Amino acid sequence: MITIGIMSAVGIIIVLFKMGMARVLAYDVYVDIAATAFLMYVFSGTLGGMIAAMAGGLFISISLLILKMYIQPKAFRWGK
Repeated sequence: MITIGIMSAVGIIIVLFKMGMARVLAYDVYVDIAATAFLMYVFSGTLGGMIAAMAGGLFISISLLILKMYIQPKAFRWGK
C-alpha cells in the first residue's frame, strides 16, 4: 500500500517537473493540497487505499519542501 502511494506521488512529481518546477514551487501549498486530495479521491473506498493516498501525500509534501530549499520559486513579477 505504501509502495503504491509513493509510486503515485513520484508520478505526480514528474508531471510537476514537466510543468516547470520553479513556477510550481511558488504555489507549493496549493499544489500539495490538490495532489493529496486527488490521491484521496482516486484511492477512496478502502482503508488500504486511504493509507496509500496519505503515504503519497506525505511523500509529495516532503519532496516539495526539499525542492523548495534548492530551487528558487518563480512567482508572477510585475514590471517584467
